[in-house]
Amino acid sequence: MGTCDMSQEVFDRISTMEYYFGASKRYNNLVKESIAAFERGQMREANRVLDRLPSEHQLLTELTEKLKSKSVYKTLKRIAKGEETSVFETMKGYFSLGTHIAVECERGNTEYTLLLTMIHNRLGNLIYTGEEQE
Repeated sequence: MGTCDMSQEVFDRISTMEYYFGASKRYNNLVKESIAAFERGQMREANRVLDRLPSEHQLLTELTEKLKSKSVYKTLKRIAKGEETSVFETMKGYFSLGTHIAVECERGNTEYTLLLTMIHNRLGNLIYTGEEQE
């Protein structure tokens, strides 16, 4: 891969991560650090810093654990384990998760917006096909 290609790839990755994590209280420093490395021409370092940001799966697990005291917790765990849930129960679980994402964002934890596309896609599948597809 040429330097120009790598620069563009890193730039694109930084742009995406800045969108999701740039306003996050916990992770905005990592985004700033990756931008600084990029500006110094240190593409590998910029990527290493971005690798320290949580994945969608890690954020989903973290948020689900935060909801242990809420009624939606059991539903989300059942969905995650692939246990039998009705279409409407699954929809309730995802809509509730979306509400909790909004609450977290109000608290400055905007990194959870990364989960919204996944929730939207899963709800769309439920609505249009009656089943969840990953």
